[in-house]
Amino acid sequence: MSTVNTGVLISDSVSTNNLTVGNATSNIVISANTTRISIGSNVVINSTAILVGNSTVNSVINATALTTNSITINGVTSNSTSPKVLDYQVFTTTGWNTWTKPAGATANDLVTIMIWGGGGAGNTSFNTGGGGGACVIVHKLASECDATCNVYIASGGAVSGASGQTSLFWTNSTFSISAYGGGGAGGGQLGGGGGGWFSAGSSSAGTGGSPLGGSTSTDSTFGGGGGGSGGNTSAGRSVYGGGGGSRDAGTAGSSIFGGAGGTNNTPVATSVFGGRGANATVAASAPGGGGSSNTTNIVGARGEVRVWVYKVG
Repeated sequence: MSTVNTGVLISDSVSTNNLTVGNATSNIVISANTTRISIGSNVVINSTAILVGNSTVNSVINATALTTNSITINGVTSNSTSPKVLDYQVFTTTGWNTWTKPAGATANDLVTIMIWGGGGAGNTSFNTGGGGGACVIVHKLASECDATCNVYIASGGAVSGASGQTSLFWTNSTFSISAYGGGGAGGGQLGGGGGGWFSAGSSSAGTGGSPLGGSTSTDSTFGGGGGGSGGNTSAGRSVYGGGGGSRDAGTAGSSIFGGAGGTNNTPVATSVFGGRGANATVAASAPGGGGSSNTTNIVGARGEVRVWVYKVG
């Protein structure tokens, strides 16, 4: 390794493994009549300021990789060049839990809450499946969340015809987020309606929860899918709400985010992000899958809460 110690260095070309300018940590100014300066394969610059060109603005850095603890641009300091996950917590135990805001979270960091209601139980008397629980996604600022927040994880319907519970996340003492459960398969040979964003699925009428929850066998977006009615009628599907439960050989309602409805038929109804519904041989899965009319798999699946905290600045 070669070392050059000097206060002033003027040269057209310097080839060295290590270049030390001066013996102090004060400012170093490199002036060159060129559009490019290349120094080895790894450059580490420890400085309170980097000036590119003759101006302190309109500086452009093109690099395949840039690692730094913070960047100050026009007087605004950011701890990261892009959002990153500061914390992730999952709650699966039914009943009350506590979410704790992570250390290092600042007021403008983003808190994303994804919450599912419980799935409804099937009904052995009418051979009908329960509705799936809804999935609700909410974004809040960290400043809008208390240091500790109460979280309630819903149980699925546990006995014939019982509806799934509602899951809750209290961001503070005055604001809570609810994810409604799927309806239990009720009388009148109707499958349970899927849970919606604003209300639970129906166990008596087979309609999905609001808003615009599906009536018998119809689909919805934020509401629950309608339960199947009689014979081979298939149940309604949903995007964020739960799928409806079906009767006999009808197909249960699927969902994208919510839990799928239960059935006594095959195949089982599925969800992309939520739990599958049950059938005669397969139990409902969490979060939010609806139960089957089969005695063994009658129970609806529990709800769930997932919380991400993103560092955005």
